[in-house]
Amino acid sequence: MAYSTAKVSLMCSTIEGQGPQLWSVINSDSIATMMGAGYISDATKIGMRVGDLVFLSSGTFNTAVYPSSGASTAAVGEGADFTDTPPVRAVMQVGSIASGAATLTENLQIGAAATAKVGFHGATPIVQPAVLAAITTTQPTATVFGFTTTAQFNNLIAAVNQLIANQKSYGLMATA
Repeated sequence: MAYSTAKVSLMCSTIEGQGPQLWSVINSDSIATMMGAGYISDATKIGMRVGDLVFLSSGTFNTAVYPSSGASTAAVGEGADFTDTPPVRAVMQVGSIASGAATLTENLQIGAAATAKVGFHGATPIVQPAVLAAITTTQPTATVFGFTTTAQFNNLIAAVNQLIANQKSYGLMATA
């Protein structure tokens, strides 16, 4: 399906013109297509600006909600937008506008400081874990697997275990 202004919604406007606006774009086009140069062809006309945030939703439209012709057979809110469970979603930023058309970028930061708490997949949000010490080893002359001491091997195991613990604490790796 081609881009259509009918599938764009301004979700949150700015206060006195300051800060980014929040938009929603739903379409059956892929996220990669929606991120293409100038995809939102009427950005200036609808009031988009560089720096605005855009939630993209891509999937197979529910034809009861979005029929190919005629009126919808479902009232607003009675049916899901997509038949995919769940549809593909992404958060983008308006990176540039040229000739009235917006190009989206993935310039999004989560946790702007080491003290910001972040969690994924239902994990309790935590601050950034402490830095791991670098593992150093020297070129061995007669060793097994490149380690000249047992301590070097144990340091490697400890570092790998800490990486696993960090992944689990963020919810990026299952705990069981």
